[in-house]
Amino acid sequence: MASDFYWFQFLQKDFARCGANEIVNGMMLMKKLDPHFTSAFRLAAMSLLTYHKKPLEALDLIANALTSEVNRTDWRLYGYSLIAKNMLTIQEKSKHFFKYERVLAAPKLLALEIPPIPNYLLRKLEA
Repeated sequence: MASDFYWFQFLQKDFARCGANEIVNGMMLMKKLDPHFTSAFRLAAMSLLTYHKKPLEALDLIANALTSEVNRTDWRLYGYSLIAKNMLTIQEKSKHFFKYERVLAAPKLLALEIPPIPNYLLRKLEA
């Protein structure tokens, strides 16, 4: 209940004008209140990447979010991590590569697992 209240209060902020540290600190509090609140982590990561151009902070936030089993099933967090990695400069990539590769590459990307074609679809294709 407290996490929902804080989430509604957090949504009232103008993410373009508030600081990146304010977003990160807010998400650390959110993680303490409800570590499985996936949409909060997605919004914070997206705003760190788009408004503040802070890929390292976004990667730290995503790495914290992925400590939850529930958050690991959200493929969008992996997409935001790829965007953040692409935004890093060459110096940042070489300095922080191993830190984030261990955290973000350990879980399997669920989006790459393609399910088999259902039988009913195969019958329609044969006809």
